Amino acid sequence: TVVFPTGFTDFDNYMFGGIARKELILFSANSGVGKSMTLANLTFNMVQGGLNALYITCELSEEIVAQRFDTMYTGIGRATWMHHIPEIAAKVVAIGDGANTGNIHIKYMSSGTNANQIRAYLKEFELIQGYIPDLLVVDYLDKLSPIEKVSADNIFEKDRLATMQLREIGVDNNMFVASASQLNRSAVNATHHDHSQIAGGISKINECDIYISIVMNDAMRAAGEMIWFLQKTGLEAEDIKVLNVDGTPHVVNDLPEGVQRMVEIYNKWRQEEIDAKMEVMKVEGAMRNLSGEIIQAVREHLAPDGEETSEVPVVPAVVEAPAVGAMPTSGMDVVANAEDNSDV
Repeated sequence: TVVFPTGFTDFDNYMFGGIARKELILFSANSGVGKSMTLANLTFNMVQGGLNALYITCELSEEIVAQRFDTMYTGIGRATWMHHIPEIAAKVVAIGDGANTGNIHIKYMSSGTNANQIRAYLKEFELIQGYIPDLLVVDYLDKLSPIEKVSADNIFEKDRLATMQLREIGVDNNMFVASASQLNRSAVNATHHDHSQIAGGISKINECDIYISIVMNDAMRAAGEMIWFLQKTGLEAEDIKVLNVDGTPHVVNDLPEGVQRMVEIYNKWRQEEIDAKMEVMKVEGAMRNLSGEIIQAVREHLAPDGEETSEVPVVPAVVEAPAVGAMPTSGMDVVANAEDNSDV
């Protein structure tokens, strides 16, 4: 099987060169963590390698997605793009005229779109452009509906059909396919991910070829970093944790050069999370002891000499547990400008 690099170097090495046509790669994350950002980076990297891409957005507008790609190509953030329109246009045109760069076509399709509607658009696309794109990106899978009418209560079957039908578009048209899905509440602040944390039906994972979940908390966001967990790859070790530094993911349990530091940081993050929880438990215990001492002192004060009272005074809470701060983390620098993160 001929594979094509994703641009994430060590991930590509782990996957023996990259991903293959007719495969569906699925990313997942909680809301605002970086699903759209990761799909955009994947698209950018593969187009830089000469492929043509169709980016279907079922959530953000075409203009917002286009501005995100403009930022990647020019380095000019969306906060200041209004002041640099001529410069952005000149750079994008110059890059588009390059011999080794592919094209990105952005198409908005409403929530509830199904595979037949995507196929119809692909036929229209081929008639107008004269080719079928190499890469199909759908942002994101949870917005798609199956072709068949499925009961709203049968989430497993709905997600199975929608995922299978999207993958079949890639198989029938010899394309790379990428999409994303939400994680459920159990993944919020989790340090480990598993298949049960994907929102909706786990059947989405069953039908895709590669499944990667993403972790990014506030500290990571400030540093422009994230952590990948490879949960399904078709290889033997499917629970490999991938940490990315300076845009390059590293396979942790292979421990290549430079990764040991990332492992230490990751372990420190988990240990400090445990320590923080223990500290909260200590403070809560101290609060309970203090409350008991205050109640006993008041009882002794109110009771006549040599007598006991069963009356328990109401004691206002005056001690608060300290807030637990953001944990130190490690992860992946992304190509997209950090100013875009609030929209993802």
